[in-house]
Amino acid sequence: MAVGPNQLSDNFKEEVRAFEKIIDSLLMKKTLHGEVGGCVGIDTPAGMTESHLKVLRELYIAAGWKDIKRDFGHQRDPGDWLTFKS
Repeated sequence: MAVGPNQLSDNFKEEVRAFEKIIDSLLMKKTLHGEVGGCVGIDTPAGMTESHLKVLRELYIAAGWKDIKRDFGHQRDPGDWLTFKS
């Protein structure tokens, strides 16, 4: 059976929902202390692409975050993480 564009779109939406659950779980373990302009950082879930982040950014901004940014480490501190600004 040939895979059509709608199936790819459905797969992408499922991936976004899965990343949202992971991110929500990680955020629930953080504390913001009610600071306006405060930030919370979490590790970027494995496999998340910029396309996923674009959709997720819209969802989290709609939920009340001011911005979500993906930051990348360097040789001494490799990896990447998401920073949520309140």
